[in-house]
Amino acid sequence: MAFADKDDVQRLQDLLEGAEDVVIFTGAGISTESGIPDFRSPGGLWTKYKPIDFSDFMASEEMRRESWRRKFAMDRTMATAEPNRGHRAVARLVDTGKVSAVITQNVDGLHQASGIPDMQVIELHGNATYAKCLGCGLRHELDPIKEAFLADETMPICAGCGSEFMKTATISFGQSMPEAEMARAQELEMTRHEVVILASLVEKETAAPAERPQIASVFHNRLRIGMKLECDPTIVYGIENYDGVIHKSDIRNPHPWNTYVHPGLPKGPIANPGGEAIQAVLHPDETRYLYFVSRNDGTHHFSTSYAEHNRMVQKHQR
Repeated sequence: MAFADKDDVQRLQDLLEGAEDVVIFTGAGISTESGIPDFRSPGGLWTKYKPIDFSDFMASEEMRRESWRRKFAMDRTMATAEPNRGHRAVARLVDTGKVSAVITQNVDGLHQASGIPDMQVIELHGNATYAKCLGCGLRHELDPIKEAFLADETMPICAGCGSEFMKTATISFGQSMPEAEMARAQELEMTRHEVVILASLVEKETAAPAERPQIASVFHNRLRIGMKLECDPTIVYGIENYDGVIHKSDIRNPHPWNTYVHPGLPKGPIANPGGEAIQAVLHPDETRYLYFVSRNDGTHHFSTSYAEHNRMVQKHQR
């Protein structure tokens, strides 16, 4: 591999200094210095193990068992891995405020460990820190699965539907990316990046899964008519030393994520959205809602008019 010369480094520095918005993309190579092997290089994982194709994983119990053996063997390496110079350099760039997101193919969590907020890290290949049922989608924590498997290779069974098709929440070799969802994004005239940005707003606005399609519908309706999104979490995201209260001066703060000041979507994601938030953006409820306000019980009241919304604000927020 050819190393960058001083001119290349200077050009990169000039580009970064002149950019208003930077998105960083990383792959397996950034973590090799931390002791985590990549896939294709000499000594990489694919020179030691033949990759398990997703179709083989689905067809063979032994392949599923082997995938868990490899997962827990790799855990021993990942458990001692620490961020290296590359991760720390990316973290320093994020600290400048110019980086809206770090998009990574890695599942090792070292970007977060380097100090980058989880909300600014988008993990394209999923997350290796929990398991998911391929039947019903139920999330399962790894600790009980690991304890049972290391004892006698007991295979996990879904606690929700009883399915034997359980795997870490990552995209496996040969596993299709969600093409239907990306086609839906095109129908909505949204890029993949815009879907992630809007889903991050939905993720931060409510912890109630049933409300996410309604929240998404409000944002879609506002975008459609050119109305500002006025999403409180976008205010908070750009505030240094947030004290838990949004002040009037915060609402007027013109930082790039503030959707009370700027129309349309913010410059980048304000969180790492989960699958339910992304699905809500891709498949919002069909409503005429333009407003919502917290009931202070974890749910919201939705309104179609400002007059109704104002009454609900007086009722729930005074």
